[in-house]
Amino acid sequence: MAASDLRRRLLRWSLPLLLIALATACAIQRTPTVRKIALLAPFEGRYRDVGYDALYAARMALSDANLPQIELLAVDDGGTQARAADRAAAIANDPGVIAALAVGFAAAGEDALVAFADVPVLVAGNWGAQPIGDETFILSSAAEDVQSDALFYAGLRVLSDATPSEWTSSAAPPDADFIARYQASDAFAPPPTPVATLVYDALRMAALAAANSPARADVAHYLNQIDYTGINGEIRFGAHTWAGAPAIPYTLVDGQPVAARQPE
Repeated sequence: MAASDLRRRLLRWSLPLLLIALATACAIQRTPTVRKIALLAPFEGRYRDVGYDALYAARMALSDANLPQIELLAVDDGGTQARAADRAAAIANDPGVIAALAVGFAAAGEDALVAFADVPVLVAGNWGAQPIGDETFILSSAAEDVQSDALFYAGLRVLSDATPSEWTSSAAPPDADFIARYQASDAFAPPPTPVATLVYDALRMAALAAANSPARADVAHYLNQIDYTGINGEIRFGAHTWAGAPAIPYTLVDGQPVAARQPE
């Protein structure tokens, strides 16, 4: 057999094998699964300052976490308990959502927390929320005044019959570095409230859980066991509430909340 005929036959048999090998290699190199963390908060109406305060903090936290496989899904709560529940149910029906944050009265209301179903939810701040099942984690101390964290927003202080000049919150005041980075993150970002520090830590915890857990139940288990230290100090949960949460005194000075304990 001539050498040229042998080469042609070898080429005819080896080319299909090469194509199969290439196709197999391409099939193995799958795109990493994107996991979403939902932020349910008010972005319209009288409570919108709460939502955007949370949004800028959550975006900054996710950027700092440097986890490209995690995305933030911001959802307006609709402004009422019923609408918030509808939107929480829609979030629960999105298989890509592996965890959620709830901020504000409607988003943290009982109806919305029930509608989240098996989605692990971190409630950032004191909005009167109570744990619902094994999936809810409350990031605040228990307080008689369920409006305590609303008092950081001038437009929401009218919810009280008489606006208190003093109250307590588990949210630590942001330090100069946090304020600078927060405001540099978006041209429209106002100065952050202490609630923003809670949202920042909540998002970091949710992102850590999502990055290390393939399913919602695993995320809930991870959060239940978490021992996290962040802007607000050590955070771990007992009975799905922040164990040993601080109670930081705040007072109004010239209409602005000032903490008795300032960050270093």
